[in-house]
Amino acid sequence: MKPLDVLIFTATCKRDTERFRILHRTRQRFIPEWKHLAVGARDRPSIDGLSPAGLMWESVRWDLVCDHEETRKLALEADAYLVQQITKLYAHWLADDKHDWLFHLDSDMWFDEHAVKNLYKHHGLWLYDDRPSMLQIWPAQFQWAETNSWLLGRDVEPRSYMLEQRGWWINSEVMNALHERVHRQHGKHLEQLLFENPQRPFSEYQLYGSFVWHFMRDAHSWLRTDAAIETLGRAPSSAGHDKPLFVPHWTSGTEPPPEIISRWRELVG
Repeated sequence: MKPLDVLIFTATCKRDTERFRILHRTRQRFIPEWKHLAVGARDRPSIDGLSPAGLMWESVRWDLVCDHEETRKLALEADAYLVQQITKLYAHWLADDKHDWLFHLDSDMWFDEHAVKNLYKHHGLWLYDDRPSMLQIWPAQFQWAETNSWLLGRDVEPRSYMLEQRGWWINSEVMNALHERVHRQHGKHLEQLLFENPQRPFSEYQLYGSFVWHFMRDAHSWLRTDAAIETLGRAPSSAGHDKPLFVPHWTSGTEPPPEIISRWRELVG
């Protein structure tokens, strides 16, 4: 079987330099065959402040994304968290149809032997969860659904699309179709709408899931989270809910707990 040609895309900023290093050191250790990287950032100093030195890559692209002329000034002035969300919506601009799949990684993610166990087994699989208990864990899904309904021009049910997978595997076909849908609906680029309405709660991963579920559902494979756990096994988790055993770890917040820092030291020194 031909190995998958994967482009890793990481949206990051200068303050995430150390976590960026941990992410890609663990990538190098556990997925050495992934050698193509694209990095998106808000401004050139952010890109120049991060160096891939010491990491083994066949190709590295450091570029500005989210760079329509109409929204450049808005991007420079907007909240950094919103900028990195929107940056991921334009990852396909850097793929150039040269790679089979985009694999999204936030700078505060990392791999270990658990996270890669089933990584290839279901590439392209879309996870979802519509159980009331999961909606209670993530009540923001109701607000995300309202924003997605507005963007997509149709009612979107609260549903934790890709809650556990967090949008890892995605291809340019989906990204292009999403942007075309939003532009036809509003006559504006997607990032312009989001920058002009920063008060609207937004999740880029939930937007991916809502779009594919409502407009491309039959062309993709779906698995509910509890079934994924039953099939693939349960990953170690400290987030208050279970995760299937094939996703990178994600560490939110500015201060990781001591056990996470200790684990990083074991993995990357």
